[in-house]
Amino acid sequence: MTEPPSDSLLFDMAPRPMPVERLLHLADQYSQHNDALDLLLRDAASPADAHAASAQRLATDTQSAIKAIHGEKLYESVELNETVIRLSQLAFLAGAYVDLHVSAAGRVHRPPRTG
Repeated sequence: MTEPPSDSLLFDMAPRPMPVERLLHLADQYSQHNDALDLLLRDAASPADAHAASAQRLATDTQSAIKAIHGEKLYESVELNETVIRLSQLAFLAGAYVDLHVSAAGRVHRPPRTG
């Protein structure tokens, strides 16, 4: 006969990842993003929006990492401020690429004006 689980196991949950772990995960995603771009640029048959989808994931995850850092209310330091600034730049550039891609795609598919 099996024993019922103890009460402590009912509330056994994995701890939230620490900000450093989230940053490492983000760095991994950034590397995967660059690797995916290299592969997509070599493959002419890749979907036109694959670059933008990858950049959107990168921008979203970067914003999530920034929010996690701010949510932890860590001790202010020069290194932390510089990291958040770099992450903000990364999120901005990835988001700008998505916006540029969307506006360029709209111009390409829009019929020319006559008249």
